[in-house]
Amino acid sequence: MNQRHWKSLLLEPGRQWVLLSGGCYVLACVLPAYELQIMGKKDVILGLQCLMMFPLFWWWANPLYLVAAIAYCVDYRRTSAVFGVLAMLLALHFEFFVLGEGQSVRTGCMFWTVSFQIVFLNAVWHLWLDRKRQLESLSSSDPV
Repeated sequence: MNQRHWKSLLLEPGRQWVLLSGGCYVLACVLPAYELQIMGKKDVILGLQCLMMFPLFWWWANPLYLVAAIAYCVDYRRTSAVFGVLAMLLALHFEFFVLGEGQSVRTGCMFWTVSFQIVFLNAVWHLWLDRKRQLESLSSSDPV
């Protein structure tokens, strides 16, 4: 089996999107994620604090994202697309359905969701390109 160095996996064409996605995820951790208003007092929750909220349903978007990013880096694009869309849907579920009255999304939460969207859309894009190349190679090899 051909073993490649981990740096070459990240530096191949198309991998920069995974790095951009990772950068968005790191930004999401250090920026304010959402704001609560309890008894007239506003409290801002950082993204890193949200990572500590383990048992909550939407928290599972984080390990799904990790699997999607790793799967993309090792060329399992379908797996990456599946896990990426699951992570993205959980994040969007949090943004649109979990936050109630007196709560609002901040920049960190937006970067969190964008990081999932980048991995998912990139995986789907490359799946489409691979399929297009397959069809072109089949049509060019067919005798007329």
